[in-house]
Amino acid sequence: MGPDPTWDPEGLLPTLPAIATCLIGVLAGRWITQPRPLSERLNGLFVSGVVGLAVGSAWSWVFPINKNLWTSSYVVFTAGMACQALALACG
Repeated sequence: MGPDPTWDPEGLLPTLPAIATCLIGVLAGRWITQPRPLSERLNGLFVSGVVGLAVGSAWSWVFPINKNLWTSSYVVFTAGMACQALALACG
């Protein structure tokens, strides 16, 4: 017999960081569609990614990066990676 189908190993708490990740994606989308020169938008997005990676890495010393729990350091770090990837893909 398998595990209880109503059991969620992560619980309800990781829902908040998942929502934050979604909102960061919305902000990135709004940033990339602004009426500015493309190079300015992509550079801003890439720099935001660098800041996200740095802040997420620094925060991981206090609150370790953990994907299963969707910790805040994981959210900030992966959002930074995503911003850099989007900037590189569009550039």
